[in-house]
Amino acid sequence: MISRAIDNAYHSLLPKSGYPLAVLNIEIAKNTIDINVHPQKIEIKFADESRLFKAVYKTILDAVRPAGNSDHNLDSFAAPAGFIKPRYEKTMLQQSLHTPPAYDNAAPSANFIRESYSKSLSNTGNTFNPNANEDAFKIAREKVYALKNTSTLSQNMQNEDILNELEQPAQLPAAGDLLPLGQIDLCYIIAQGEDGMYIIDQHAAHERILYDRFGLAKDRVVSQQLLVHVLLNISPAEYNLLEANKAALYKLGFNVEASGPEQFRLTEIPADIPMDDAENTIRSILASLGSLHTPTPQEIRHACLATAACRAAIKAGDKLTVQQMKIILDELSRTRLPYTCPHGRPTIIRFEHRDLAKMFKRIQ
Repeated sequence: MISRAIDNAYHSLLPKSGYPLAVLNIEIAKNTIDINVHPQKIEIKFADESRLFKAVYKTILDAVRPAGNSDHNLDSFAAPAGFIKPRYEKTMLQQSLHTPPAYDNAAPSANFIRESYSKSLSNTGNTFNPNANEDAFKIAREKVYALKNTSTLSQNMQNEDILNELEQPAQLPAAGDLLPLGQIDLCYIIAQGEDGMYIIDQHAAHERILYDRFGLAKDRVVSQQLLVHVLLNISPAEYNLLEANKAALYKLGFNVEASGPEQFRLTEIPADIPMDDAENTIRSILASLGSLHTPTPQEIRHACLATAACRAAIKAGDKLTVQQMKIILDELSRTRLPYTCPHGRPTIIRFEHRDLAKMFKRIQ
């Protein structure tokens, strides 16, 4: 139960191959535990498991999310270049030099980013004045994502009261003095800050923004009717998955109806997802749900939200204006857990002045 509380607090901060590490000091009244439930004393029982679950969950979440005070800007939670390198570089080095990096599945290495920056920064002649063209900024904002009236989904699990409180967005200010300069490989946003250079994965950042927006929708995520319904021919196991999670999917903007022994009809999807990606999205959700072993309602919800956000987010290869880049930075700074995408990959990396000076051998 305690492990599940830790996992739930970290559920969108770690990649699939990662596990949270926590050292907990729990002080509890002796008369509220039973140490005789296992003959070898490797398990104990708590009188009020729900209360302890909430306490652990809240403590972990408070420790990993932004504090929400006025001192927090994007530069305060960007991962340092040196921190990212040992953790993610191996994945990129194992790929063939002639194989394009899998932007949506593997985190970029520091070396790859450095090489891309050296080759491409000279081609980015963009400058940005946030006060220069307010109309252009508003138009760009509408293009990044359609701003719709979305609200909060109820938490379908035993800790509903505490989770509703904890999953409200942290009150962070806008990106502040980060100045977007341009893109590299139509995948990474380059920005300048007072203390150095910032590189933002545009897909990962937009995933986090949409994940939070979907998750905070009230009653139901805004959906769109499919002009042509999608008929899904599925296996018996997938049929059972859809039938069991039909109500949860409906709250997240998907409407599926049984139309045969091994067939479902998809009639609605979230408004942010392209219509021509409807079938791929629902099949990706089925694959995610199928990979879970006895999932909790929270894990099911996370899998659906993460897949929908991934499908709806801007992709590597999408060209952005400087205004759109600025919007992404501003919106990312207002999310609850801006450090990573819902799959646990970093959203933003910082190269401090000292890092850059070392690369150019100005200092040792």
